[in-house]
Amino acid sequence: MLRIPQKGNILEKIDLDLTPYLKAPMKLIGNTRVKWIMCVAPTQSGKTVFLQTAFADTVIQDPGPMIWLLPDEKMGRKLVQEKLIDVLENTPEMAIHKTGHVRDVNKAEVNLKNMNIALAWGGSLSTMSSIPRKRAAVDEARLLPLTTGNESNAIQLIEDRLTTYLEWGLAQAYLVSSPSVEGDLLFNQLDVPFTSVWMWHSKCQSCGEIQLLDDRKHLKKRKCLCQSCGAEFSNLNRKKDWNIHGLYIRMIKEQDGHWRASECNNPSNWYENNDRTDREIFWWNSMVSPFRSFTRIANKYIEVKDKLHDYKNYVQCWRASFWVDDISKTSSLKLKDQRRGYRKGDVPEGVKVITAGIDTQDNGFYVVYRGFGANRLTCLIDEEFKPCSMHIASRDDILKIMKDIFERTFIGLKHGWGVSYLAIDTGGHRTKELYAAIFGIPRIFMVKGQDRQPTRYTYNKELDLYLVRTCEYLAETEETCDTRQFQLPMDVSNDYCNQFCNVRKVKEQNKKTGEEKIIWKKAGQNDFRYADIHTYICLDVPTDRGILRHEIEKEGFVCNPLVASAAKVDTSNIGVNPANSNSNDIYENFVDSREDWI
Repeated sequence: MLRIPQKGNILEKIDLDLTPYLKAPMKLIGNTRVKWIMCVAPTQSGKTVFLQTAFADTVIQDPGPMIWLLPDEKMGRKLVQEKLIDVLENTPEMAIHKTGHVRDVNKAEVNLKNMNIALAWGGSLSTMSSIPRKRAAVDEARLLPLTTGNESNAIQLIEDRLTTYLEWGLAQAYLVSSPSVEGDLLFNQLDVPFTSVWMWHSKCQSCGEIQLLDDRKHLKKRKCLCQSCGAEFSNLNRKKDWNIHGLYIRMIKEQDGHWRASECNNPSNWYENNDRTDREIFWWNSMVSPFRSFTRIANKYIEVKDKLHDYKNYVQCWRASFWVDDISKTSSLKLKDQRRGYRKGDVPEGVKVITAGIDTQDNGFYVVYRGFGANRLTCLIDEEFKPCSMHIASRDDILKIMKDIFERTFIGLKHGWGVSYLAIDTGGHRTKELYAAIFGIPRIFMVKGQDRQPTRYTYNKELDLYLVRTCEYLAETEETCDTRQFQLPMDVSNDYCNQFCNVRKVKEQNKKTGEEKIIWKKAGQNDFRYADIHTYICLDVPTDRGILRHEIEKEGFVCNPLVASAAKVDTSNIGVNPANSNSNDIYENFVDSREDWI
């Protein structure tokens, strides 16, 4: 029985029903078909307990020379005292192997009667260049440099120490860490050949839906709710009642860098029945940690969301995600500096046309209304979410929402204003149904993201579809959002500001050539940002009033369907497809070239 001193731990002994996500990596300890067992997880969730278990297994079950790598010497020696020596002395089965000098960790090794543990420090080649080792442990790999001196990285150097025993199938190494930034040493381990990445999924006890708990999706009013049925994942009993039914599912990394769960017919046996790879990475976050309640997680997010450095720590040490090292200037606090003396629904002076943009999601439409004027004036008029379950929505349901958008009236200084044009993202899981519903309707522009084309947009006349370089519109909104001409209402919602800033401009380096390029990365929910750039798209596509981006610079130009002198929007034909056209047939012949928007 492994005894954990309470000086550095909440519990005196391990309760794997409290931290069930530790069971799978612990089962592999001693299974030398797996060379590396890695745990990527938040702070205060049991990572160190996994290393202590591996240490105990080595001392009691399979003694042999071991190497223990820590980021720096000063902190490393302190952790060795607290996390290794104290466990050694408090566990009877291990204590019989200690020597009288076991607490003297000022030397390069900790000597036991049946084995020794060499201590190594990140950045120190000499401490990693020693005799062959049978076991190895790496603590907090996120703090290790990409390279050590002029040689390889620390993880590779540690593996080199195992070579002799690896050839005989006797060696094994362990690594634990919280994530740091994309592109660091730990992040690069995810792409090493013969590596499997497993993420801890939770099972709803009401509907049986298996899901990866994410504070951005599941936390509502400080409660964790199932995305399928709305049932609550309770904090009671330290989450044990439902967490014990969780499981690891293997993840596949997409080309855009995002992870998706592998398809499996029997997820309850998915982990157990798969052949092991050389390197097994297990990943979980604070949502399943028994030491952090959902209320505490929600409060922490509210506390840090507008403080960049504190939010970075939250992303890494609570959400257990890699931070994207971005170069965007936007933040929700800076964005709120653009608030002016008008309220949502009001149209400020200088606006010449109002357009609407929609980002389509499975649960409905995120809609942004924006006014444009001369000299790059742009004013947010309103933003709203229109619920519509796309899995069951009928054509009439979709058309009613489109008609409601065109029939909205906003308050101007002299008269009411209406929406002149609308651009909508036709992507998502119900692309065909959405496309069929709105195909051919005047003043609605259907849009798909296609960043790898040479021009800002291309038009498919047969499909009435625009393929648009959305990266250019992201760049435009990024460049103008901190200027005097970019205006927000005084009561703009926090959701809009946060989602606007959740698309970040970052540098990406080619690992082979070292070449850097600028890309856009998702940092959280961003539906309002993408709805917003659709309002800008309306400025560039041809309309019955010309190219609006040019027309609004002309003196006297106004495009308002509620003013008699302006071309009116006829909503009577919304819901009627053009004669002699079959949008379903056209769609079936369309080869979808859509790329993910991020």
